Amino acid sequence: MRILFITNNFPPLVDGVGDYTYNLALEFVRHKHEVIVVCKRDERIDYHINGINIFPIVKVWNKQAIQPVINVIKERQIEMVSLQYVPHGFHPYGLPFALIGLVRAIRKHGVPLFTFCHEVCTFYGKGLKQDIISYMMRYVTKKILINSNIIATSIKYYCEIINTLVPDYPSRIEQIPIVSNIPEKINSREEILSLRNKVAAKDEIIIAFFGQRNIKVSLEVIERLKRSGHKVKVLFIGKIDDTFTDLSDIVYKTGVLNIDEINPYFLVSDILILPEDTYYGCSFKSGSLAAALKNGLPVVTAKGILTDSSMKDNENIIFVDFLNPLQLEESLVHLIRFPHLREKIGNAARLLVEKYNWETTYMSYLDLINQLS
Repeated sequence: MRILFITNNFPPLVDGVGDYTYNLALEFVRHKHEVIVVCKRDERIDYHINGINIFPIVKVWNKQAIQPVINVIKERQIEMVSLQYVPHGFHPYGLPFALIGLVRAIRKHGVPLFTFCHEVCTFYGKGLKQDIISYMMRYVTKKILINSNIIATSIKYYCEIINTLVPDYPSRIEQIPIVSNIPEKINSREEILSLRNKVAAKDEIIIAFFGQRNIKVSLEVIERLKRSGHKVKVLFIGKIDDTFTDLSDIVYKTGVLNIDEINPYFLVSDILILPEDTYYGCSFKSGSLAAALKNGLPVVTAKGILTDSSMKDNENIIFVDFLNPLQLEESLVHLIRFPHLREKIGNAARLLVEKYNWETTYMSYLDLINQLS
């Protein structure tokens, strides 16, 4: 099969959807499909990576982007198009109206369209201006979905929103959880012990953070733990802000890492804090969460409307309200004091996601594509 993936960013540019597209494209290549990617124009993006043919040809996702994409479809005789859709990826305000014209043009040329929604829209209730933007975003998404032959997304809540946008859609909206974009690296026991000693030379409990999130409350709580005598080390994996209050003596920063350098730092960590808004909560659309669970880390995060019911507090994850510092502190103290609890929750976390990987993601895509024939 000749399949075209449409995404805004693509490696080496740092972007979760771009990384997802790359890993998925690799699986299609591995299974002997011809894979083409169209993405935005950037001189850092190569034209050929590991069997993937890349066309970084789109300057801006406007009406002028439509014909170049259609030209690729015609010239490469594409049999399936997969749009990796995230509103803000294709427009700074999340209003990519030009994509409506693009998907209509794809449909006109008789090529099936598989739209995977990494996000669907923003939510109402954040003021009049944001409500208007959210309404327009839903309109754009609806028009794209109406012109799609296959629709899938990562979480149940998004499935429900999509069903309200296209209630008469003839097929079931499929759920395909996001898996970790971070490659598993095989390290010897000696290498892991050496890295752990480098991060926490005095055998402190390593509390890790990964990704750009609001960590202010978490750092204030860790500062209190430090003052109360707990032996902890704060590990920042990847790029992070340099404002650490009074924690500089217990902070270890990896700095910017290549994607294949990240996983060993998960392996040496004891706890991962993943701050989330308590209304929305954590979800399987997060590659950071998937990476932590896959590595058997007890994750301290928040539960909300996006959180899957398979995530169970104190069984395979720890839920807290990040607006309640005392609750966060109690949870961290409990995990610090009881290593068997960390191990139990971490093992259950690993079991929770062990059935999700790039092979199963590929098979989910292929099953849906085969249903069209």
